Amino acid sequence: MTKKNNVDVDFDSDVNYPYHLQPDIIKMALFIHNAESEQEKINRVEFGVNKFNYKFMAHVMAMLTLPHLMETNMKSNEFKEWVSMRQKKMN
Repeated sequence: MTKKNNVDVDFDSDVNYPYHLQPDIIKMALFIHNAESEQEKINRVEFGVNKFNYKFMAHVMAMLTLPHLMETNMKSNEFKEWVSMRQKKMN
């Protein structure tokens, strides 16, 4: 059994990964994210596009854009209203 992050799970056999959370997709997203320059990021994306299929790279790119989408959403009036309503319900 593999021990990672203080969780006793053999991640290769105990977890039925949904496609978008496959370790290889996450690893490719991190490979691109950790590039030291914008040009290196572009080079790594091009490497991925040439090595993997469209669906795989679409999921990688979605992982990379998720923080921006979340930040944009959290700035929206709809989100702020939802937070306000949730806080009122909790009080």
